[in-house]
Amino acid sequence: RRDVTCDFGATYRMTMGGCWQLETTLAGFFVAMAVVVDADGVPSVEPSASGVPVGLMGQFGVQFTAPNSGGCLSQAAGPPREGGGLVVAPCSAAARPVGTPLDPSLRTPARGNGVDGGGPNPHSAHPLPAVVVMEEQWEGPAAGSVWVDGPDVLGNPQIALVSSKLELCLNDYSVLCTPGNRLLLHQCQLGGIHAHLNTANHFTFTNGTLRADFCSSPAMCVAATAADTGGDRQDVTLGLCTGGGAVGWGRVKVQLPPTPPPPPPIPPIPPAPPIPPGPPCTDCPNIVFVLTDDQDVVLGGGLPATSAGGATPLPRAKALLMDQGVVAENFFIHTPVCCPSRSETLTGRYLHNVKLPVAEKQCGGGYAGTDAFGNVCCMHVDEALVNNNTMANFLQKQAGYRVGMFGKYLNNCPADMQPGFDAWFANGGGSYYAPQFATKNIDGLPDGGVTFNKTQYSTALIGNYSLEWIRKVATDGTGLPWMAYIGTKACHDPFQPSPWYTDVWDPTWPVAAPRPPSYNVSMATLANHHPTISTRPPFSNSTATCIDTYFKDRWRTLMSVDDIISSVHQLVDDLGQTNTTYFIYTSDHGYSLGELNLNWDKRNVYDFDVRIHLVIRGPGIIPGSTFSELSSNVDLAPTMLSMAGLPRPATMDGRSLLPLLVDTNGTAAARLPGSVRRYLASVPPRSTVQATWRQSHFIEYYYVGIGGDCGMAPIELPDNNFIAIRVVNSTHNLLYAEFQSGVDGNVGFDAIEHHELFDMTTDPWQMQNVYNQTDGAVTSEFHRQVQSWLRCKGSSCP
Repeated sequence: RRDVTCDFGATYRMTMGGCWQLETTLAGFFVAMAVVVDADGVPSVEPSASGVPVGLMGQFGVQFTAPNSGGCLSQAAGPPREGGGLVVAPCSAAARPVGTPLDPSLRTPARGNGVDGGGPNPHSAHPLPAVVVMEEQWEGPAAGSVWVDGPDVLGNPQIALVSSKLELCLNDYSVLCTPGNRLLLHQCQLGGIHAHLNTANHFTFTNGTLRADFCSSPAMCVAATAADTGGDRQDVTLGLCTGGGAVGWGRVKVQLPPTPPPPPPIPPIPPAPPIPPGPPCTDCPNIVFVLTDDQDVVLGGGLPATSAGGATPLPRAKALLMDQGVVAENFFIHTPVCCPSRSETLTGRYLHNVKLPVAEKQCGGGYAGTDAFGNVCCMHVDEALVNNNTMANFLQKQAGYRVGMFGKYLNNCPADMQPGFDAWFANGGGSYYAPQFATKNIDGLPDGGVTFNKTQYSTALIGNYSLEWIRKVATDGTGLPWMAYIGTKACHDPFQPSPWYTDVWDPTWPVAAPRPPSYNVSMATLANHHPTISTRPPFSNSTATCIDTYFKDRWRTLMSVDDIISSVHQLVDDLGQTNTTYFIYTSDHGYSLGELNLNWDKRNVYDFDVRIHLVIRGPGIIPGSTFSELSSNVDLAPTMLSMAGLPRPATMDGRSLLPLLVDTNGTAAARLPGSVRRYLASVPPRSTVQATWRQSHFIEYYYVGIGGDCGMAPIELPDNNFIAIRVVNSTHNLLYAEFQSGVDGNVGFDAIEHHELFDMTTDPWQMQNVYNQTDGAVTSEFHRQVQSWLRCKGSSCP
């Protein structure tokens, strides 16, 4: 126990290392109040004779509460005073443990007086986190200055450490200090942090002091306004100056414990072990791999077609690949966003194995940046864990494949050709018109890079250069196999068709985007989803029209993909190599077109974003066949290696699909390449593989962040980090997901904030979260499984 003297002379005993106090200057008077906690958890308040009269405190319009023996700050006893009033009271008997979410019944109600109104304070007290138990030392006392507009805006201050950052909440809004002196204005909701407005130009954090300066004079007022969208968000205007000039200041200080010792240095990423060389393969098949961008299957954009009458923008792909090959009935993506998904496809690794450990706090930027050693980051993926571990590198080094890269590689695309490739015509997606590509060993183009003119179309360029390269390597007389990796920008936004398809629309095609039951629903329908979904209001007719336009242009961009597939197949057939070539066609994830009020993009855990198509044609595959085992893009790299007769490397998490694809007994078996025969002879028979196949598919995603479109707000908030399992078998068809907030990708899923569980048989559009109605033993098992998946690596992954 020690004594602390706060600014206005009152002495308070404390033992937990903190003094919480509120100060303000109002009408020339200084007032302050402090609350601390004794060792027994009881608030100790001993004001001296110089204490401030309660009447003066009441003029400021503040209400806050004292901690109780449960280590919390809770709702104050008694109603607010007329005109505001400062109430100091012990917690109620029902203590709220530290770290638990705020009780929604204690949320601030809608305001009725406006920013300049007076009168009674309508606010009820928020339960506050225990603020005397701190985890980080700022240099000197941390202080925050925020202007408030009297009793109608101020409400109930609260302060807490959120992700080791200082947060000051004023009703539904807060300022949050982040590294690099960057301050954000946030919406405070149920104890979580929802990014709302970047006000970095008006905040500083210097020498341990947090300052928020909205204006420098009555004539220069900068206001931050939140529109009324219903629910828990109300009309609020923050600013220093109103009408007659400056009004008041509020300042909160926290005394924090000593600075902990710095963490140990981050170990560098070890270089990828060299791939043992193998002899060139003379009986291996060729591989054509076509990977589109954002192509959905649930909403009718993929194969098999789900639109009425079988309408599809891919008629030739359907006839040449799907009808003559095998279709996966339950194929999913592991991560529904571009760069992680492509990294997983290239390496056969789950996302947590192509990003650095959470404790190392690396690759926190959404779209770019580097790790501590200068390696490029891409949506939290560390590319140092990708580029030397691709399927291309194994195929080239161990089987003598010539591998060409044509089109989108990773969003942060390396300028130099990466290990395992022999030709490089690559970018990060780029633009549809006047695209740029990094180049190496492309006939007719200089090594280094090239920019095409504004009349040249990306998909056509990718197709034409891949055709010329295939023709070259397939006729060079070496007899060695080749692989063409063809990655289009289509059908990614901004959905620009080629000039020859801009106005094309078959009269049998849908007149608008699909309207499933989850399309443009009420907020009440979404109330039990995590905040990224539950906060989305229904959208307007103009947004619906925008969605319909996007739907049509997405199909139009896919018509050019259909051209590539047809032309490549025709060339391979003309060269007499169709019977020794596998054609693989898939996407990097699905898409949203108004489902659950998500008007565009992907990044969510639901089937329209994670369920995708996989179609494979080639020797030994029965035309028109299907397989139902749960599979994902992480299985594609080991599948391609097995086509070359190569075993799964220890670094890969996925499993080869080859035993599920080919016929080893019927007439198709006679056409199996020698390398495929050798691989199948080295693994259990198909029946055993099916019996031991995984029973759930793992989904993993870390918040990246993206703006709104079609007149709507961004389609994800910082709570949108999730791990999930998708279960499809003879007895279950469900989706289970866990969510935890964070903005830098370094989320350990060790403090789960929200759960979702959907019965996909009765609720295929994921509208009824039944988690709270499900037996605890069942949900505990789902939790165990998804946490086990999060830690798997290599052969330990199912």
